Amino acid sequence: MCIRDSIKAVVVNMLSVGAAYGVIVAVFQWGWLGGLIGIGATGPIDPWIPLMMFTILFGLSMDYEVFLLSRMREEWRRTKDNSTAVADGLAKTARVITAAAAIMICVFGSFVIGDPLHVLKVFGLGLAAAILIDATLVRMVLVPSIMAVSYTHLDVYKRQVEAGMIIGLTAAGISEPDAVAAVFVQRLFTAYLPPIWGWFVLVWMRKKEYL
Repeated sequence: MCIRDSIKAVVVNMLSVGAAYGVIVAVFQWGWLGGLIGIGATGPIDPWIPLMMFTILFGLSMDYEVFLLSRMREEWRRTKDNSTAVADGLAKTARVITAAAAIMICVFGSFVIGDPLHVLKVFGLGLAAAILIDATLVRMVLVPSIMAVSYTHLDVYKRQVEAGMIIGLTAAGISEPDAVAAVFVQRLFTAYLPPIWGWFVLVWMRKKEYL
C-alpha cells in the first residue's frame, strides 16, 4: 500500500463527490422530486456550496477509506493472502462504517425535512446522498473489488517482472546475489522514492563496476 493506494483513494472519493453534485443539480436546478422536500422554485446553486461540500465529503470519505484499508493491511500482515485480507478486513469494518454513515445520513437528512433555509436543504441533501453512496457502493463494493482483483494481478505481474530482471542480470555476468540486491534496490526506490530510484541504482552499479 503506497502511492497507488493514494491515487485510488482520491479517484473513488471523487466518485462520491461527483454523485453528490449530480443529486443537488437534479433536484434544485432541474426540479426532479423537488416537491417531496418542498424546494419551491428551481434556480442556480450558489458557487460556494460545491466547494464546501467537497471539503466535508472528502474528509468523511477519506476517514472511511483509512479505517477500511488499515484493517485490511492488518489482516494481510497476518495472513499474507490478499483475497483473505480483503474479505476479513471488510467483514470487520462493514458494521462500523455502515453505522457511522447511518448516523451522518440522519443528521444531514434532518436539514432537508421542514427546514425553511434553502442553503441548508442543498447541503443536507447533497451530503446525505454522497455518504449513502460512499458507504454502500464505494466502500462496501467498489474498493474491496479493486483491492481483491487488481492488487492480486499486480503482485503476480511484479514478481514475474522481478524474476525476469534477475535472469537478465545474471545472463549479463552479474552474480545472482548481486542481481537480487539490485532488484531489491529497484523495488525499494520504485515504491517509496520514484523520482530518484534510477539515480541510486546507477551509482550502485557503477560502484560495482557493472557500467
